[in-house]
Amino acid sequence: MQLIEPKNKLFINPIIFLHNSLNLSKFARIPVFCSLILIRSQMASAQTSTNSISKQSLFYELNADSLTVYECRVVEATQELTTSDGNKIKTDSQKITITNKYHIKCIDNTYHIRIYTAGLTPFPNRKFSGLKIREKKYWNFHQDTSFVLSPKQLAIFLVAEDKGKEANEYDYAITKHTRYQIIFKRRKNFKQLVFDQSLNLKQRILNVNLK
Repeated sequence: MQLIEPKNKLFINPIIFLHNSLNLSKFARIPVFCSLILIRSQMASAQTSTNSISKQSLFYELNADSLTVYECRVVEATQELTTSDGNKIKTDSQKITITNKYHIKCIDNTYHIRIYTAGLTPFPNRKFSGLKIREKKYWNFHQDTSFVLSPKQLAIFLVAEDKGKEANEYDYAITKHTRYQIIFKRRKNFKQLVFDQSLNLKQRILNVNLK
């Protein structure tokens, strides 16, 4: 599978650089730093319309159809468990994978989204890449919210789809050596993309300025 770069790079509005919205490590390399500035600033400022979506995008001519986006990232977290007799047990910090699912359906050029989060998955999560083939019930996705996407919110997905890099064989299993990943899936077509740092789509979509 080869990710085709869109021929028309102007399917979003002009980029406004918002450097203060970045949260990058001071040890990041210069090329990675510049790339993330570009991606995140595009997400912060881009808008789109159904008439400006690239033909290479899985969102192209989505009307009366739908697609699913899976997002997987590794985080460190602690757990507090409560037993049946009321005792609380707190675990040490450990790595877990968080997987979000975004089901997007277009009806009369209006994009409806349902956001899901999977149950707790220990690290590493070696089943993630299988989502591009078929979703399994044991992933236990639970719906968090649903609403109509604004042009700014839709543009966040389009920028991520355009700027991600094609996954290689080392990225197919989520381990400490692999990167943050997003899978775009529409019927039998999919793109499994990797990024150097997490974009946290859910937070960006829910917190975007809709004005």
